[in-house]
Amino acid sequence: EPAVRIEVFNSYLNVSGRVNDWPIIAIANLLFAACKKIKDHFGFNVDVEWAWVNGILYILQVRPVTVSI
Repeated sequence: EPAVRIEVFNSYLNVSGRVNDWPIIAIANLLFAACKKIKDHFGFNVDVEWAWVNGILYILQVRPVTVSI
């Protein structure tokens, strides 16, 4: 797997590295790690809207979770 770095800086998420040919479990783990970084940055549970295009993870929108199930 290629090295991928995830960091939050001034409320921006930076995911560096392309991951075109990863298996779905690796993509899910990357998404989980990114969401955890966002949650840790803001200090509350978040609803994350994202897209995966040409091997790049895009975070489109982040909202606080307002409903518990």
